[in-house]
Amino acid sequence: MQTYPDWYLLDAALDRALDLEGEARTEYLTTLDPDLRRAVEPLLAEALRDNPILDHRDAALQTLLQAQEPPAREQATATEGTQIGPYRIEALVGEGGMGRVYRAHRNDGTFQQTVALKIVRQSLALAGSDVAQRLRRERDLLATLDHDGIACLLDGGETDDGVPYLVTEFIDGAPITTWADARALDVADRIRLVIEVARAVDHAHRRFVVHRDLKPSNVLVTERDGVPRPVVLDFGIAKLLEQAEELGTFGFPLTRTGVRMLTPAYAAPELFTPDPVTTAVDVYGLGALLYELLTDRRPHEDNATPGLGTREVTRPSEVVTQAVDGEASFDPLARSRVLRGDLDVICLKALHPEARRRYDSAAELADDLERHLEGLPVEARPDSVGYVLGRFVRRHRFSVGAGVVAVLALIVGLGFSLVTLAGEREARAEAEAAAARAKEASEILVNVFESANPLKTEGRMITVREALGDAVDRVQRVEDDILRGYLLTQLGILFRRSDERVRADSLFAQALAAYEASEAPPIDEMALARERYAGSRVDFQDYEVGLALFQQAHREATSIDPPSDPVVFAALSSYPWIYRSLGRIDEAIHHSQQLLSYAQASGDPHKTMSGHYELSFSLLMAGRYEEALTYAEQSLAAVKRIDATPYRIAYYTTFTHCYIGTVLQNLERFDEAVRYHERCVEAFQEIDVQQTKHTIHAKKELGEIALLRRQYVVAKDTFAALHRLAQDPSFHFEKPAALLGLAFALNGLEDFTAAESAARSALAQATVLYGETSPLSAWATAQLGLALVGRGQHEAARPYLETARSQLRLLTREKIWDQVEWALHEREVAWVEKALDAIGRSDS
Repeated sequence: MQTYPDWYLLDAALDRALDLEGEARTEYLTTLDPDLRRAVEPLLAEALRDNPILDHRDAALQTLLQAQEPPAREQATATEGTQIGPYRIEALVGEGGMGRVYRAHRNDGTFQQTVALKIVRQSLALAGSDVAQRLRRERDLLATLDHDGIACLLDGGETDDGVPYLVTEFIDGAPITTWADARALDVADRIRLVIEVARAVDHAHRRFVVHRDLKPSNVLVTERDGVPRPVVLDFGIAKLLEQAEELGTFGFPLTRTGVRMLTPAYAAPELFTPDPVTTAVDVYGLGALLYELLTDRRPHEDNATPGLGTREVTRPSEVVTQAVDGEASFDPLARSRVLRGDLDVICLKALHPEARRRYDSAAELADDLERHLEGLPVEARPDSVGYVLGRFVRRHRFSVGAGVVAVLALIVGLGFSLVTLAGEREARAEAEAAAARAKEASEILVNVFESANPLKTEGRMITVREALGDAVDRVQRVEDDILRGYLLTQLGILFRRSDERVRADSLFAQALAAYEASEAPPIDEMALARERYAGSRVDFQDYEVGLALFQQAHREATSIDPPSDPVVFAALSSYPWIYRSLGRIDEAIHHSQQLLSYAQASGDPHKTMSGHYELSFSLLMAGRYEEALTYAEQSLAAVKRIDATPYRIAYYTTFTHCYIGTVLQNLERFDEAVRYHERCVEAFQEIDVQQTKHTIHAKKELGEIALLRRQYVVAKDTFAALHRLAQDPSFHFEKPAALLGLAFALNGLEDFTAAESAARSALAQATVLYGETSPLSAWATAQLGLALVGRGQHEAARPYLETARSQLRLLTREKIWDQVEWALHEREVAWVEKALDAIGRSDS
């Protein structure tokens, strides 16, 4: 006996049963094999089950349309003069199915600010709806969005009745269509508005947020310095996209809650089906905005069921000619000529009933509109002959005869052959160019290895560094810009790994210049070169330039499909460090949160480890030590899930233990911190003697804790060992810190002669490496003055102590984020003041 499911037979039987009705279906089922029938019947019953949306579309639509009007009997949540948190309500400015929006003013002695305050409908919240939860989620979502074209989140909370509210910037503007009509904007200016909106929406999409309700009332236009600024409002039904269905397609499934929050006239067809909601729904919404701005008509305006139909919209160039005389604010025939061609196909592509046939992203729509404005060919094209014929055959499959099908097949086959031939020629040309570049690259590589052949160098053995230098000379003579850019990038990576950072920096700059000089550079390769050059600039503390380069590389890496994950992750990982280095801690925290969200969405434990670490470090610098410890421990937990070699796992574990020790010392849990740091020193020495920088860090922390505890002998030995490690040229920048700690300990031990020597060396090296006004220089100046006082040389000590006092007063708590260093700083300030007082008394 055959065992089902035999999926081919099962699918065919189910399809046939669905095509029949009543007795015909029953009779067909009796003809099936009993096992096949038993498998088909439950599937058939499920397929025929009543669906409130699919089988009662008119009723569903009526419910949706009613949701656009506020309930008549519901009382306002707030009235003029009502105080909600620190905000005083001024006026109701808008409302919909989800809630009401008020203009409010904050005046709490801290800020003076006009804001938009959104309150969920109290009846919905009290009825147990998930709308309240949506609004809380919206706060988290909006906090991740940072774009001029998106209303920024300012605050959030709950009313005295427990109803959540959200506070955003108040946009004193008009709906995009109203604003454009009031100024009688021409087609080009209307397109520019849509481009800006599409860029803002794309920013949200790249943070896995969709809007799902784009419409004119949710896009207000205001002016800034005479320049129009469209701003997208109300991400209230947006959701975090949980996971990708297909890598690189932004096909992220969403739960189907809150369908009542849609606006049917602008909603994509798939929003009314069980299909997963993707960013394609916002591409449709943008297309609807563009359509209305160009034609003064909504898509499917003549359709009794807007948004539910699956037919294609009327071409914009046709619909504008259907306007009643005197109804349109423009010349219909002139507007039709402008819209005919590119703008027709752009609108039809954005509004295609099938999501897969729309633009892949909002950015692609914006790019095509920009190409149209610049007079360049657009990517959108009318549907192919094959697609149109295919739809025709499916629609009329019972009336199309075999002869007609044969003729269509011949036409389609011929067209397909011609298209395939053209595609093959283009692909062959690209392949030949790539092969030529590959051949040239391999020849260069062979020549580099040949340069190490003793027969070629008359018996002289050359070093790897010399071979690489020869490679650079050869690569710089390569004529092909793209090949030269690629090879220079790879050589830069090799030099950077060899710690020749100056040479690497130069090579990355040359690589980027080579790509930019080419006519059509590969975006992924150019983004990689830019990202590497950005990292090099950050190595040299050129943070502003490095930040700009990372941002550009990030934009390039996310503009391709699929996005270049290594470049995106490198940029996201670098933002927190750069902003911390610039002292912009709030921005560092914000970007650390974005990094962690990206890492968690990827499911990669290595990325997740990094995300938790960066957020912990940013919180640590903000003085939020308990939160920093939580994320540090989560970073350690992520290490255990990484699939890597035992060496790498040991390295990550030890590094994280070392960092947890730093967090603990800032919580003044010194005994635990010491245990972590001592474990780090031992573990790194066992793992790899080359991990000097981590050993140096652990020893520095141990030395500072010993100083704080007045364990001066321990501190002296620790900083002496640290100084020996810093003799390695790669770590010479640690010498001033080692000498400073040594001077501090020697002064504590009253070995003032040795303390003076260490302090003078520390001051000289800190001044050269970090400048005269750096914290290290100020502390070294103080220790030198204190050592001279200890030796009884008051007059010699006075100028050092007075200089140190003025410099130390400039060092605030924000500039010294480490709790132990701050405690030592305060102790040093007290000692300096005490020493100057003693010198003053001795003078009198």
